[in-house]
Amino acid sequence: MLEVFVSHSTLDKKYTQMIKDKLHEFCFLWISSDFLRTGVRWSADIDDKLNTSDAVIVVLTSNSVRLPWVTCEWSFALGRRIPVLPLKFENIDENQTPVHDKLKELQFAPFLDPGPDDWEKLRDELLQQTRRGALDRIGSIASRLNRPGLSHSEHYASLLELNSVRDRDTAFLVSLREVLIKSALEDESDMICSMSVEVLSRTKARANFDVFIKILKSEEHYSVRSAAAKALGRLGDRRAAPELTLSLHDNPYVRNAAISALGDIHDGLDHLKPFLSDANPHTVLFTLRAISKFRSAAAEAVPQVIELLHDNTPIPSGDRICDAAAMCLRLIRDPRGLYAVRQWELEQLP
Repeated sequence: MLEVFVSHSTLDKKYTQMIKDKLHEFCFLWISSDFLRTGVRWSADIDDKLNTSDAVIVVLTSNSVRLPWVTCEWSFALGRRIPVLPLKFENIDENQTPVHDKLKELQFAPFLDPGPDDWEKLRDELLQQTRRGALDRIGSIASRLNRPGLSHSEHYASLLELNSVRDRDTAFLVSLREVLIKSALEDESDMICSMSVEVLSRTKARANFDVFIKILKSEEHYSVRSAAAKALGRLGDRRAAPELTLSLHDNPYVRNAAISALGDIHDGLDHLKPFLSDANPHTVLFTLRAISKFRSAAAEAVPQVIELLHDNTPIPSGDRICDAAAMCLRLIRDPRGLYAVRQWELEQLP
């Protein structure tokens, strides 16, 4: 679902309500008067929401055009290449309240008396503009990545920006495949290599399989190999199972990533079970999560997982190993495990 920021004056609630009534099933609308919390810097909340919005609707009235924060909101969006759609709900006397020149350059949608066709056109325009906006943003980053003399900090910042692309727009990342592969395989910075692998994995293109395997088998920094293991899990290709199984004996970071990836591709259960008794609680946690992804196919691991219901070792999430084991058994849904969880829950009662 699209996320749309509505820039408006609080005096124009009848128009924001109209927008909510007509668009609430089509997109998530962020209207400041509905969401701003007391005791929080409003500008910080608004900036955060603008950064993650797919588009900005400006409620264009004589009230809103005179407000500096409305101008800041739509100009910030334009600077971030976020589509801006001004909806003209009132005739505005520009002798009294002039409209900013930059806003005049955008095509106003006349909404003096909007009918069903107007709202349908607005929905279509939002879809077209957001897809075009995503393509423009990725194209801009691509130009930056191809620029000679790009610094490491600029390179990494560009990759971070690409990694924030919404899932529905990741198809556009395919155009950057060669640039990302070059970064993943050749850059001197471990951070850039691992982030390149992560961005590349978001395309879920099977053509990347050999690249990820090559990195996993290499002598690259453990963070890069770990990223490759995660990427193989995201790809979901069971051909990766042999190499992921070998990586279970690698650095702990790579091992845990390989455990997760085996869970993602639903392979290697026999190789995962021994790690349920590992001395490292992080590894036990990763293994429980991976085994839970097998669902009913993990029935043979149920007795070992039941034993962990008595392990009160704390884990990073603030829970304990026993809590993770209980969740794993609930997901496997084996009668033995569900019965054991029920008994364990009764034991937890004061």
